[in-house]
Amino acid sequence: MPAKRDPDLMATRPDFATRVMVVLAWIVTAATLIVPLAAAPDLLDRFRILKEAITRAEGILGLFLIVVATALGNADRIREMLRARAVVAIVIAGVVWTAVMTVTSSHRPSSIESLVSVITSVLVFMTVWYAAPRLSLTILDVLVPAVLINTVFAALQEYGLYQPFYIDPLSYRHLSATALIGNPNIVGSYMALAAIPLATAAVRIHGWRRWWYTFGAFCAVSGVFVSRTTTAVIALMVGLAVLAFTLAARRALAFALLLVLLFGIGYLSDMRVILRLVALPERIATEGWEVASSGRMTPALVALQMVRDHPVTGVGPGAYQFQYMSYQVRVRQQYGGRVRGVGATSFGEAHNDHLQLLAETGLPGYLLFLGTLGILIRTARRTAPTDERHGIARTMALPLAAAFAVLCLAQFPLHVAVTRQLLMTIAGLLVGWSRR
Repeated sequence: MPAKRDPDLMATRPDFATRVMVVLAWIVTAATLIVPLAAAPDLLDRFRILKEAITRAEGILGLFLIVVATALGNADRIREMLRARAVVAIVIAGVVWTAVMTVTSSHRPSSIESLVSVITSVLVFMTVWYAAPRLSLTILDVLVPAVLINTVFAALQEYGLYQPFYIDPLSYRHLSATALIGNPNIVGSYMALAAIPLATAAVRIHGWRRWWYTFGAFCAVSGVFVSRTTTAVIALMVGLAVLAFTLAARRALAFALLLVLLFGIGYLSDMRVILRLVALPERIATEGWEVASSGRMTPALVALQMVRDHPVTGVGPGAYQFQYMSYQVRVRQQYGGRVRGVGATSFGEAHNDHLQLLAETGLPGYLLFLGTLGILIRTARRTAPTDERHGIARTMALPLAAAFAVLCLAQFPLHVAVTRQLLMTIAGLLVGWSRR
């Protein structure tokens, strides 16, 4: 005879699952605040290792609690998530393809490390998605102090007013503007990505939170300009422009006029990042792409050479750095003086996530990346905005995807924990806050 179920235990299961969801919501919210602020001054790598560890802990703890809640008899939330077949399929396909490419990798230890990062990042996404019904706007609230604190730190460091970390006195001072995130490029990337959901919430929310998110968006935009990261500035402008066009034609026109005004003010006040943008075509014409891109052409050409040699399987996840030096020699031989790459210089990233994905995971991996963006946008845009969260998800999807795609042209947000954790969190919100 089948064993009888304890009715008292069955009665407590739904309450327990609800509590698990609430706990997960607090964990996700806490991680969104802690990751961009976590730093270890005594470590050689003050930022990446600790932030990666927190991100992985968030994903693993989320998986454990979801499994416990499901094992105790409440699988309703899992069944609800499985109905989003396109999202589930693309996530599984991405993890499987990364695992297959790890097996065939040209440097398996590096690929295993990347596979772990991919799996734990997917777990963060799944955790946010699972907890989304219990995730309030607090998760966006905590973004404001995160960007505020980092913008203040970056500004103090940039202008030589305060530096909490030891910096080589012979190094270029701008490189010391790390905030609590990393080098200035990573600071600019994080701020550009954080600005889009905050700006979206500012136009979709009423009451005191509108002013809170407006202040947060202002801090994030200021952080982008303080970082002097050209690509982040362009990505931010593209994302905000798409946001304006998504809302209404009248607002788009007002935004365009405001953008021209701010651009003019920045140019007349000799703002460095604006001057660099204006001078970019002339620098390309007179000095070439290599100098104009601050030496980024060499790693990009190396990635292209890897794609030519391994168009389907790539060199393996995370293997770009391992293969870089041998490919750099070939690039220098082929292009000669047109590239500035120094023989002793090694790049860990291609500074172009589009090319690095192609180089490491081949064309199928890159198509999965594009497919993921498309499915996230489609899922969010089909949402019926029955409350504020749904409206934010619907409005935010396209501007964030546009800013992210532009940012990936000359930065590497997928290969840094602080930006990857933010992206996985927002992606989980886009799906979890979406309802048809």
